[in-house]
Amino acid sequence: MKTQTITQHRATPTPKKTQVSPKIETKVPEPIVVEPPKPESPVWKKAFWGLMAVIALLTWTLGYEQGFHSDEIDMAQYGKAVWSYFKTDGADTTYMLPKLEDGSTTHNTIKTYGTFFELNSLLVKKLFLKENEYEYNVIHALVQLYGILTILLTALLVRRISGGYFGATLTALLLAASPAFLGHSFTNGKDIPFAFGYVASIYFMVCMIQQLPSVKWWSLAGFTGSLWVLLATRPAGMVVIAYTGFFGLCYFVLRPAARQNMNALWMSILKVAVGVLVAYGLTVLIWPTLHAKPLTGFFEVFSYIKKFPQRIPFVFDGQDVTSLTIPKNYLYKILGLTIPLALIVGFFGSLVLLAVRVFQKRFYSEAFLLFVGFFPVMYAAASKMHLYNHWRHFLFVYPLLIGFIAITIARLMSQKNLRAQILTLVVLIAAMAHPIYSIAKAPEYAYMYYNELSGGHKKLFGNYESDYRQMSIKKSVEWLMANEPAIAKSKDTVLIATNMISAPYILFKRKYPNAKVKLVYTGYKSRNAAEWDYGIFNYFLLPREILFNDWPANGSVFEEKVDGHTVTSVVKRTDKRDRQAIKLMQEQKWAEGDKLMTAYLSSDPRNYGIYAYAVLAKFNLNQHDEGIRLGQLALSFRPEDALLQYYTGLCWWAKGRTKEAIQLFNNAIQLKCPDVSVYQNLAKVYQQTGNNAMAQKTLAQLNAAQTVR
Repeated sequence: MKTQTITQHRATPTPKKTQVSPKIETKVPEPIVVEPPKPESPVWKKAFWGLMAVIALLTWTLGYEQGFHSDEIDMAQYGKAVWSYFKTDGADTTYMLPKLEDGSTTHNTIKTYGTFFELNSLLVKKLFLKENEYEYNVIHALVQLYGILTILLTALLVRRISGGYFGATLTALLLAASPAFLGHSFTNGKDIPFAFGYVASIYFMVCMIQQLPSVKWWSLAGFTGSLWVLLATRPAGMVVIAYTGFFGLCYFVLRPAARQNMNALWMSILKVAVGVLVAYGLTVLIWPTLHAKPLTGFFEVFSYIKKFPQRIPFVFDGQDVTSLTIPKNYLYKILGLTIPLALIVGFFGSLVLLAVRVFQKRFYSEAFLLFVGFFPVMYAAASKMHLYNHWRHFLFVYPLLIGFIAITIARLMSQKNLRAQILTLVVLIAAMAHPIYSIAKAPEYAYMYYNELSGGHKKLFGNYESDYRQMSIKKSVEWLMANEPAIAKSKDTVLIATNMISAPYILFKRKYPNAKVKLVYTGYKSRNAAEWDYGIFNYFLLPREILFNDWPANGSVFEEKVDGHTVTSVVKRTDKRDRQAIKLMQEQKWAEGDKLMTAYLSSDPRNYGIYAYAVLAKFNLNQHDEGIRLGQLALSFRPEDALLQYYTGLCWWAKGRTKEAIQLFNNAIQLKCPDVSVYQNLAKVYQQTGNNAMAQKTLAQLNAAQTVR
């Protein structure tokens, strides 16, 4: 009998289920990056790098052979003086007040400027140029490189904080199509390198913060180098150090992942601190002004330049003002006039969309760009900093504000298809048609741009400064040498008058070293009193009364124009009766001088700058009514002419009209009349009217004026 083995299979007991509390994941917002960039078409990466190649090519092509301005001349000489300081181990201290090549001196504020770009460009010039060669193309090529890098890093910053390559493409396009930014990128060796340092240091700051708790060496090196450029250009760059601490702390608090490895975090903090110290140490090393006080000098310079004491004149809203007396609305009005309308609309539209995203708790990237772009503007307005030359001192924040607009558009279009995104790009280009056309029409004067609402340079001519420190003179000098062969053939020295001495001096010395020319510096209004054969005059700072009545000068043979308005003119002096008449009057040959002056004014009646001589001649010839007529005519165009006020007053006095004489004499004194006999004659008039107290007071003013002189 078989035994049947039965195998019993025991049921495996089911383990008791342990109740585990459900894990609740809390999504903590991050201060800079809210979400990773959404997948996008690879087309935009190619489009971005292709656009950057085009921008680089156009910048270096359009920027070649640009004119140069007085700021460049000052800073180039400053760089040479700083180099001499190091070369002589500190013995040569002319960097504190360097002399220009024409013999004039700079302002004593120049030593408060950082030296990075000046030494950088000087090193490049020493590598590629011979002594006394035309160096400004090299300087400009270097400025243009910093401009290109500023656009590149702004675009990459937008990409890194969720804008993607589509946002980067928009950023690069809008920046390159901004006339003010592009125009300054051609030649501005102070504000463009500072803009590069600001944008680059913020870019690498974001890279470091995103890498927490372990900062990588490449981002630390980039941050240290760009911070050095920033600090060694202007002390205001130290704001980025504050940014780094603030946003680093925000990231630490709001992002738990940053706190997972405290040892690595502390090491990263130490690395960044060392990077800041290295950047500061390099800044002190190349900046002689800081050598006496390496620890506190930097902050003293910052406090000094906040209330920049140099009185720099300019025109605002049709009025002559200075950097020490700027109106409260100066910055905002200039921004509104010179930023393209599409970007103004885009900025305020982006603010509205930012408010929407605040409620969605997905606003950090846009808010970050807005903060680092707008905070310096608010600080400058609140601290009442002295400003001038439009908003060039705020070029460094402009790229980030453009990035704010671009990332907002990129966010809106992130869920759309490629076709919709391309259409958006086309619409943006169409909206920027006005500034793009302005750049294409006259790239060398892009910095003169005024937007669609303002009416452009044509409408605002004379109301605001436009020509950046007389850059337009270069074409006039080149035209003169190319079209007046008599200069090259002349056996005698040709006298060339100008109201801007340094720029033509360098142009003739570098580009026409064999030309037998001598520059004669004269104000435009007083040009007729000087001896010259040709004149090169710029409209910079000329009052409206002259611009619309005696500009350009009679005898102009070439005019450099922007939007139909002459900015620089070349004058050929074929009629010298004005100069001969003035010489005769100086010899007190009044009848002969008057005859010549009357004949000259019949051919050049708008030349109100010499009417004072004509009035004085009429006074001395007892033709008082004619003197008053001429004086009143000229004063309606030239009320600021002190001599004209004085000599017209003499004619009134001769007719026994003491009230009119007293008024005009006092006007002349207030205008700082160069002829001090006005005090003596005013005292005599007061004595005639029995006002001995005022007569004595006027004589006391005479003594004070003579002491000052």
